[in-house]
Amino acid sequence: IMGGSRRRNLCLLATLSATLLVSSSAFISPSLPLSTRRDPGSSIINRRAKSLSLKLSAGESQTPTFLILPGFGNAAVDYVNPFGQGEELSIKNSLSKRGVEVEVMPLDRIEWLNVLRGIFSLSFWLGKTTPYEPAYGWYVERARQTVSRVSQEAGSRGVVIVGHSAGGWLGRAVIGDAEWLSGESIKALVTLGAPHFPPPTDAGSDIKDMTQGALTYTHETFPGAHVLEYGMACISVGSDGIRGDASAERGSPERSAYASYRMVCGEGSGVGDGVVPLSSCHLKGAEEITMSCYHSISPVGGPFEETRGVWYGSDSAIDEWLQPLWKAIKVPEPSVQKEA
Repeated sequence: IMGGSRRRNLCLLATLSATLLVSSSAFISPSLPLSTRRDPGSSIINRRAKSLSLKLSAGESQTPTFLILPGFGNAAVDYVNPFGQGEELSIKNSLSKRGVEVEVMPLDRIEWLNVLRGIFSLSFWLGKTTPYEPAYGWYVERARQTVSRVSQEAGSRGVVIVGHSAGGWLGRAVIGDAEWLSGESIKALVTLGAPHFPPPTDAGSDIKDMTQGALTYTHETFPGAHVLEYGMACISVGSDGIRGDASAERGSPERSAYASYRMVCGEGSGVGDGVVPLSSCHLKGAEEITMSCYHSISPVGGPFEETRGVWYGSDSAIDEWLQPLWKAIKVPEPSVQKEA
């Protein structure tokens, strides 16, 4: 098994490629001109944000810091300055304008190659690895270190973990049994378009847990909204914006969605966010929020912009899950005031 035969190496590369397609929100593309704006009204909001100096009101002291855990294949920059097209397009900016302090777990795209560490463990090849072993353990450890640092800086305000895509199910593993926590104050876990469940074992010989068992372990060991046991709120966010269609135009969002949904849950014709089906997004016991948006941010002026133009972190859509979060953690919505 550990000999690394050509056939097994090709299988491994296929597995990792499929995992990237399913879990990643990375969309590597040449920079495009900022010639258009998605989100109705977002251009107006952004112009106002540029012309006004905003400061937080006194109620800011109760607002937790948000820590974003990137999805598979993503880098921290994707949530700060996506595609190099301007910070005003980022989820960090959308939250900051609403009075939220935002941190993103430090992560370079190339670091996802660390998943290949798993090839040196037998459990990886057997499809029984855990998120704490070499393939994903580096991510969990990085996330825990970042949670500790951000929590210390936030003090009594605490931290809200926002896990996007694979960052959602990995966020569940990061919290785990909570025994590693030593004073860290995590107020809530929010997952955006996260594939929380492995595909059923009878889905077909070509359908498998592409994480080589790490997702299965997380699902079985920390089922549903297990963080509720530790006094944390839990919100799972999914989308019904795109229906998978195997007969749709090649390269279309619907055709791509069919292939992606099938790998995630074994059924391609359902609805979802274009990458993760809605049926895989919601955790039992969590507050479930269903939006109509795409899985991740796409470049301005990119293909199928009408379908892919709005995602979970878009300025025009983010309040759909942010407003319920304030109620769930019993914190007043932060307000911003114009500085004279």
